[in-house]
Amino acid sequence: MSGVRLLPLGEVAIRALAEGDFAGAARSVPVPLPPFFGRPEWVPGWGRARARLDADPRAAAWLAHVIWDEHRQLVVGRAGFHDLPDPAGRVEVTYGVEPEYRRQGYARAALKQLLARSVRAPEVVTVRAVIRPDNVPSRRLVAQCGFVEVPAHDEPGGPWVVYEFDAR
Repeated sequence: MSGVRLLPLGEVAIRALAEGDFAGAARSVPVPLPPFFGRPEWVPGWGRARARLDADPRAAAWLAHVIWDEHRQLVVGRAGFHDLPDPAGRVEVTYGVEPEYRRQGYARAALKQLLARSVRAPEVVTVRAVIRPDNVPSRRLVAQCGFVEVPAHDEPGGPWVVYEFDAR
């Protein structure tokens, strides 16, 4: 899908969102940040992202991005990685498109950009996607993008289906 870009949310916005400061986050982002980024149920995830930034500020470039539709001039979701590549060269993708924008190609466009970034990064060997068993559209999407299902490990908050993509 042309006209879809991933724009880094940035360290300032992530830290503000972790504190529940949506207005502060919105001021630090170069595009209009929709209110769904400030949902209370998202605050724990922003807190985990902040902890990753505290551990290594380079994580800001990998973590959260907005999915920006240049033609419509709006943010339709978020995408990124859960953390920097680990010592084995693994990264895990994360993406979410708001319900009113689903089934329009945004998740596919975001995932393809995440994969392209992974392939360009020499430290990345494997890209993982960890998906709930009942999320059939996402499972179908990763399979169509070249991921293969692998045996699930004990992942917190499961059950999950684990997929991997060979970035080499």
